[in-house]
Amino acid sequence: VVAPRRAPSTAKASEGVCLTRGKGEEGRRAAALYASSMSEGKGNGKKGPPPRKPRLFEAFVVSAAGPGVAPVMMYCYAPRDANLMQFNAIPEFSFPESGLKLPPSSGEQDEAERAGLRKTFSFVLTGGDGARLHGFCRRYTTAAGTQEAACILTQHCWYDIFCKILDAFQDTACSQAGAAGVATFARNLQAQGLVEPGSAVRVPLEGLRELAFVRPLNTSKCHYDARLCELFRRLPVSKTVMLFFLMLTERRVILLSSDPSRLSDCAHALASLLYPFEWQHIYVPILVPKMLDYVCAPMPFLIGMHIAMLPSLKNMPMEEVVMVDLDRGRLRYNEKDVMHLPDEHFDAMCNALMTSLNAKTGDDRVDWAPLANVFLDFFLSVFSTYRRFITQKDGKALFDQQGFKSSQRRSIVKFLTEFERSQMYEELFAERTGGSKTGDGTAGLPNLDDPFDLALASIAPSGSKSSEDLEDLEKRKGSPALSNSSFGMEDSISDLPPAANPESKESKAVKASRFSTKQLWSSMEDIGRGIKLSSRGSTVYKPAYLTDEAAYIKTTSPHLLSRIYADLGMLEKKDGVAPKAPGLQAPPRKRAAEPEHGGVAAAEKEEYQEHWFGPAAAIKKKGGNG
Repeated sequence: VVAPRRAPSTAKASEGVCLTRGKGEEGRRAAALYASSMSEGKGNGKKGPPPRKPRLFEAFVVSAAGPGVAPVMMYCYAPRDANLMQFNAIPEFSFPESGLKLPPSSGEQDEAERAGLRKTFSFVLTGGDGARLHGFCRRYTTAAGTQEAACILTQHCWYDIFCKILDAFQDTACSQAGAAGVATFARNLQAQGLVEPGSAVRVPLEGLRELAFVRPLNTSKCHYDARLCELFRRLPVSKTVMLFFLMLTERRVILLSSDPSRLSDCAHALASLLYPFEWQHIYVPILVPKMLDYVCAPMPFLIGMHIAMLPSLKNMPMEEVVMVDLDRGRLRYNEKDVMHLPDEHFDAMCNALMTSLNAKTGDDRVDWAPLANVFLDFFLSVFSTYRRFITQKDGKALFDQQGFKSSQRRSIVKFLTEFERSQMYEELFAERTGGSKTGDGTAGLPNLDDPFDLALASIAPSGSKSSEDLEDLEKRKGSPALSNSSFGMEDSISDLPPAANPESKESKAVKASRFSTKQLWSSMEDIGRGIKLSSRGSTVYKPAYLTDEAAYIKTTSPHLLSRIYADLGMLEKKDGVAPKAPGLQAPPRKRAAEPEHGGVAAAEKEEYQEHWFGPAAAIKKKGGNG
């Protein structure tokens, strides 16, 4: 079911399906079946499927299971032209522990069930073309006592939004509306289509109620959210940071837990901490038993599995793996895998994370932003000057990897020597220099919707501060050249006014209050292509965890990254207002060129079809609610 994003040079792949070295034919057949259904028409002389229209969700699936009974699909709401074969595995992912000999449930789980806590877990399906499909699941017990699971399959990683949708769905499914209410809810949700970023969606519910949510503004690969806190609840800080560095060097990692929600939350949190890099290999937040052969894969992987599957691993021909027990907070790894750690950063990151975890909000919660800032600060400190080493030769952008590495401190050079062998490192710089399939050819220019690029723009705009480049900026923009100090972090939001008045005596603080980080790069975007970036000088970013551990939790002067999250609409609103820093105003956002239809980003309304299976089909045929 899951394929690597791009086949590593040390492994073989066929049609995007990884070849494992295990003996289980059943798992490989299931993987091949799903990959062929996701890439139907590929390689057989037939014309491939047309590009997908923008959709809120690809399918809505309801499954049911019982003691000693394999999970089955009851309801599927999908586009009329969809291949239902690709949804056959959804019931198994909705009940991943089905068929396992489960140990007695923990007191923590029993307490959560008695309290009526609603838990959402997720899994990821990767097709032969590398596209990821996210499945958000919610399990519940109906009025008739049936164990059911609702699953939304979507291309969007919007955890908070789909949790709200599943909350409303669960209320409907457990009400008197029953099956009829389930079908009505799915139709009403699909009728809203995919609105533009920042636009509101209102879905009518029974009883004159409605479900309302807003499509996120964030369109980048940055997927930080509240699930990050779950990882720190399950692992000590030092082990979490250790696991972060193990992930950067692409080890084989297995997460173990008795709770599907815990598995998927921690797997997502680990993958999100790698930003601005992206995990390129096998990614299975929840592994079903018949896919156990994937732990024998010769390439790196991040796999989560029920702890009851642990005895089955003893006879598997596995290579060296990192084992993480999320229920007990244990981490097992090989000492030689951490010889590359930058010790100075490791200790300081742990101290800053401990400070952030101890600073709880009024409702006894821990905010995810200070935790994410520590890890992104590390990447900024290492890669703040990488644009200086992008040069143009014969019309192509090239990255001077050796020059970049030699400009770093000794502890970082040791880390980079190991990290540069990873595929995520190679892919990011191929993309930034226009050599990747996802590269847009604008090497060295920032993405105005990307937190990492916005932070780099605030630290060292244009990647150079040589006198020649500043004079070039002055000539092209007609503005006085900025001093070198304006490129430091303290004055990072200052901009180049299009028509500056020589007699104006505005302070840098006043100028900074009038421009956001996006506007900074917007004003320089048109001249960035014509400037030959100089490697002279050095603007090295020093992360806050090396200077002030409490910098991440300040409210009067928020950390630069927290201000950027607010600018991109990533932070949760409190009392209806996003926590933006003074003077950081978001400019009007540029919308993607998508055809519109009543606010919906689709050329025409797409026809979906309902499919009922088993007893639910008989009830639906009789017109009953069930």
